[in-house]
Amino acid sequence: ITFAVCPAGVSAAEESVYSPHEIIRFGMNDNYIETSSMFIVTRSNAPLVWIPKSLFDGAALDRIEQYLALGTQDK
Repeated sequence: ITFAVCPAGVSAAEESVYSPHEIIRFGMNDNYIETSSMFIVTRSNAPLVWIPKSLFDGAALDRIEQYLALGTQDK
């Protein structure tokens, strides 16, 4: 699985080649939930993407949280 988190949105693609068409753009999601082990991006209280924290270092986790917060702050 390839995880992508960027200012445009998030993606978890199960293909060997990543495509920007697989991004869930911010605006399609309502919120995100942070647990001790993962970030869960949601829409209408239904999970869209699970992002495991164990795959990323502390600096990357900070950036992921920042992008998720910025992407949902206007909701």
